[in-house]
Amino acid sequence: MENATYALRIAGGVLIAIMIVSLMVFGFSKVKNYKKQEEISKKDVQSAEFNKEFQSYNKRVVTGYELISLANYTNDINNRYSEDEGYTKVKAYVTLEKDNRLKYISDDYKEMDYPIAKQSKGEKTYNLIEYIENITNPPESNDSKIKKSESEIALIFKQLYFECSYVKYDSNSGRICELDYKQIHVLNE
Repeated sequence: MENATYALRIAGGVLIAIMIVSLMVFGFSKVKNYKKQEEISKKDVQSAEFNKEFQSYNKRVVTGYELISLANYTNDINNRYSEDEGYTKVKAYVTLEKDNRLKYISDDYKEMDYPIAKQSKGEKTYNLIEYIENITNPPESNDSKIKKSESEIALIFKQLYFECSYVKYDSNSGRICELDYKQIHVLNE
C-alpha cells in the first residue's frame, strides 16, 4: 500500500510537471505570435506611410507639373533607401503620344533623343525620372537651339495631362514599386 501511494505521488508530480511545461510552451507560442503580429502591423503602418505620398499621384488626371514633382520625390526616395537593406527602388514611367507638341518644337532642331523604356503602337514610354532630369536640367551645350528647345519642352510638358494607368506593389513589403502614366486629353468644361 505504501508503494502504491508513493507511485501515485510520483505520477501526480509528473502530471503536474507536464502541465506546467505545456502551459509554458503555450504561453511562449502566444507571445511569439503576438510579437509576429506586432511586427506585421508595424510593417503595414510603415508601408502605408511610405505609400501615402505616392497615392496622391494615383489619380485620373495628373498635370505635368505634378509629374515633375513626382519624379523629384521618387528620385529622392530611391537615393534615401538602400537596395542592400531590401528596399525595392520605385520606378515611374510616362507614355507620350506619337504626335504631340514635344516631338517637333522647332524645325531647326530634331526630336530629343531620350532613353526609351518601352515602345509600342507608335507610343514611347520613358523612365519618368530620367526624362524629367533631361528636360528640366539639360546637358551643357553651346548650341542655343538645343537649350531653347529643352526649356520649351519643359514648359510644354508642364501643361500636359496624364492619367495613372498602373500601380504595382512590392509583394514582400507592400510598398509601391512602379507607377505608369499615360498622356491624356482633358476637355475644357
